[in-house]
Amino acid sequence: MYSNLLIIGDINLHLDVRSDPHAIKFEQLLEAHDLSQHSRCNPQLITYVRYVLITRAEQTVNSVTVDPPALSDHTQIVGVLAARLPHPHTGTRQVRRCWRQLDLDELKHDIQQSVLVSDPPGDVDQFFTCYNGVLRSLLDKHAPVKSVVVRRHPQSPWFDGECRQMKQATRRLERRYRTTHSPTDYSAWHRELDSQRSPFQTTYAEYWRSAISESGHDARVLWSRVNSMLSPPAETSASIHTADDFVTYFGRKVEDIRTATSTATAPDIQFRPTSSLCNISLVSCSEVVKILSRMPAISCSLDPMPTWLVKKIQDILIPVICNLCNPTLRSAVFSRQSEASHRTSSAEEKYSGP
Repeated sequence: MYSNLLIIGDINLHLDVRSDPHAIKFEQLLEAHDLSQHSRCNPQLITYVRYVLITRAEQTVNSVTVDPPALSDHTQIVGVLAARLPHPHTGTRQVRRCWRQLDLDELKHDIQQSVLVSDPPGDVDQFFTCYNGVLRSLLDKHAPVKSVVVRRHPQSPWFDGECRQMKQATRRLERRYRTTHSPTDYSAWHRELDSQRSPFQTTYAEYWRSAISESGHDARVLWSRVNSMLSPPAETSASIHTADDFVTYFGRKVEDIRTATSTATAPDIQFRPTSSLCNISLVSCSEVVKILSRMPAISCSLDPMPTWLVKKIQDILIPVICNLCNPTLRSAVFSRQSEASHRTSSAEEKYSGP
């Protein structure tokens, strides 16, 4: 996890002598890790720089003072650093469902009691309308939407489920103290806060130790993992292009291609006899199960229920999906609702949640 870095101490190197081989290696080491050394040679102390103050290159240091030694050859270094945070604590307000309070058994029971199972419509359009309406209404009942503030934090791959549970327990005690202002609740909060530091540090060290050892002799993978551990998190920037910009761009591109090829000779297409598709077999439940198992858990805002939830309750929804597909195959007519689409930019797809 990236954090501010400050190294203060004394070294036995002639940093004021640029041609000194040890000083050159020291400067190269700082440059390789994107660090800066801020103290300078003080002629009142010794003839070469001995006391250093090292920070990350992006850290602003307003002033550095190296006091003359008093009782020994060691001295005091005083630096004034500009305050900075490892990442901005800003967030965006989004509307999301309360998936944690969802009870799958109650949801399955309500679906079984709905018209989707007991009395499905025979018309294709009516069936699609009923399917979307029933599932959306049941989700609004069991997992209602609410407005939340989503804060973007740098990714911490070492932060596992156990760490998350400890952090939730600490936050719960903190909220209790903020409400009661009781000394007992304050002590309980800080005891939990102190007890989680050691497991966090152990998990962090074990994760990166394992990641580095798994790199083996692949120098590229090793450097990539070490660099991600030492470097600050990259700031995410929202895309300046909207979905309409993409549509306009590709529409203009298609028109340019058509204009450029308007005078070209028409292609000679050789027709060949093909067999007509007269009989279409209906969909079976086993085929739907096979297709659903191979589908990635990717959803669209037009979906009445996210794909991952459909997979969890597929024992209830598989017959409904079959009854939804087979009337379409019999009538050879697709519902207009199934032809709808929703356009989003890449930035919206990355940061929007179901």
